[in-house]
Amino acid sequence: AGEKTTANVLQQTSKQVVHLFSRDSLANILKFSKQRRNAENISNRKQQNIANPLMFTSFSNISSISE
Repeated sequence: AGEKTTANVLQQTSKQVVHLFSRDSLANILKFSKQRRNAENISNRKQQNIANPLMFTSFSNISSISE
């Protein structure tokens, strides 16, 4: 009986997690990926304008760390 209740609890929890994820997080993921694309576009424009390539290298290192 103990195993069955654990399974039931896990099933309920996973349903709740899936529900939360599908409702709220999906919007956040879409928003985040849009912000990230914008940031990449900006950094690509900066890359073309920067005279000192070292500045851009350090910038791209920071972005890869945040992944």
